[in-house]
Amino acid sequence: MADALKDMYDRAAVDFLAARIVAVQPKFPRQAFVREVAAALPPLELKARSLRIAAGLRQHLPQDYAAALGIILKSLGKDDSTGGIGGGGKEGMGGFRFMPLLNFVGAYGLDEPELSLDALGELTLYFSGEFDIRPYLRKYPRQAFAKLQQLSRDKDWRRRRLASEGSRPRLPWGMGLPDQVRDPSPALPILHRLHDDAHDSVRRSVANHLNDIARDHPELAVDIAGQWAKRAGRKPPETLRPTIRHALRGLVKQGHPGALGLLGFEADVKLALQDFKLKAQSVAYGGALEFSATLSNRGKTPVNLSIDYAIWHLRADGSLRPKVFKLAVREAAPGESIALTKRHAIKPITTRRYYAGKQAVDIRVNGQVLGRCDFTLKM
Repeated sequence: MADALKDMYDRAAVDFLAARIVAVQPKFPRQAFVREVAAALPPLELKARSLRIAAGLRQHLPQDYAAALGIILKSLGKDDSTGGIGGGGKEGMGGFRFMPLLNFVGAYGLDEPELSLDALGELTLYFSGEFDIRPYLRKYPRQAFAKLQQLSRDKDWRRRRLASEGSRPRLPWGMGLPDQVRDPSPALPILHRLHDDAHDSVRRSVANHLNDIARDHPELAVDIAGQWAKRAGRKPPETLRPTIRHALRGLVKQGHPGALGLLGFEADVKLALQDFKLKAQSVAYGGALEFSATLSNRGKTPVNLSIDYAIWHLRADGSLRPKVFKLAVREAAPGESIALTKRHAIKPITTRRYYAGKQAVDIRVNGQVLGRCDFTLKM
């Protein structure tokens, strides 16, 4: 997938932007721009390719930033929300072709914050601007948050999503916002406004934002989610329930009592895990770990169960670190037994390096670790 995205930035993609610019600025040196930028792309990865295109624009557009930005904005054309040639946003892969334009603002517009923040509000209709607004949140936090507050009230869901996603404390692959990690309060009015937004992409962004906050401020995250649930009544609507569940997923995996209780999972339940066993005691890299078990409710009342498993991966220093995965969410009647089975692939992924040796897997329910088995990974 990463290779496919990287390959989107080829000569045709560069010429796509050049043609749009020439349409509004005939003096733009289209051939020189395409030739120079396209020649530099092959050895670069996805983000570096986009930044190289942005650098080419900076070189060949007027050196006055405001003038260059005006040309870029005029070149956008009509936004039709399709993700195709005329539109963009999160609804289609075509929006990636516009990412260099946002990178242009993120890289070269910091001396003109008002112009740049307004431009990101427009450009996010073509490709989401959460990465390129972050330099402004670091350098001009008050001004940038005021802009995000404005966008959170916008009629277009893509602008509302930017308000939440751009201000996430720990946005994956995004520039860090250490001030927001320490104190997430500037973004809280945005989350309170958007947590029950009409668009599911906005609600999911809000959930991911609150999950970020939960990593550093778990009690605050549970309190915020509790406010939302209380505001919605005893039974939160179906649009809100998944938002709260997704927002607290990290805390549920950690067995946080407040998060478990808010989602209807009791921390102290009478459970028994039986016949927890692995199909094989060793697993070859590229294969799969398979296990099975039986979970029984030994209590006298029905219980809601959040069932997870954790793979304890061996690290380079010889220690083990758990990675928790969802197995099931079930309700168990008194005396009921539930059969659990799982096949977990041990395959190459870009975010993990595997090491041969003894590893482990455990099963945890409502935050309680009920059983653990060791296995050996062979590379």
